[in-house]
Amino acid sequence: QMMSELRAYKQSLITETVTHGLNPNAKMKNSGVEWIGDVPEGWEVRRLKKLLRLKTGTTPKNFESINEEDTLINWFTPSDVLEEGNSVISSQRKIAKRVLDDEGISLFPIGTILFVGIGASAGKVAYVDAEGYSNQQITALIPENNYGKYYFYYLVAVRQQIKDNAFFTTLPIINNSYLGTIEVLCPPLSEQRSIASFLDEKCAEIDALIVLREKKMETLKEYKKSLIYECVTGKKQVI
Repeated sequence: QMMSELRAYKQSLITETVTHGLNPNAKMKNSGVEWIGDVPEGWEVRRLKKLLRLKTGTTPKNFESINEEDTLINWFTPSDVLEEGNSVISSQRKIAKRVLDDEGISLFPIGTILFVGIGASAGKVAYVDAEGYSNQQITALIPENNYGKYYFYYLVAVRQQIKDNAFFTTLPIINNSYLGTIEVLCPPLSEQRSIASFLDEKCAEIDALIVLREKKMETLKEYKKSLIYECVTGKKQVI
């Protein structure tokens, strides 16, 4: 229950900060977006495609062909993206750089946001701290004159709204046409950096508490198993 509450607090902190900023005394204005409400003056509401360049990954031919002398590149898939949103520096699977070069594929730069657009994990978001590429289930959102880490946190905040409003039948699909029209908040660049830095620090503190609780739970589970074993095998005297 404590871990669930910590995760809920983290989500609410991210949502509040990316939509209202760090100054509680800032003059506010109506955003024009119903679910967001009022936002600080000086913030704009823009279409996502006006702020971030969208590029969907692919699965190149011979992508599994890897030799010992190859330079290996990160090849991100949905399994690298956590449910709660995360920063990644390395992928579970790799691809040879020569395979990408043969097809004229350029890498996603550091600071790219990965957005899972199809499948059961649609809507998951990650921030990339290393160059790489991805398969076709992921759309790369590449910042243009904006700070990617702020928009990573923004998408973590609104991912459920994005998923809820997407059109799909049996298989969730969030295509680039729909994703590009999402209305997002655009604070001044200096505020984007300040917000991202604040959330980096606070989220790290919350994550550390969650990890500590998880370790305590595992310790208690192991103690419980050990206690049961010792009692049922007669190794521990029960009075």
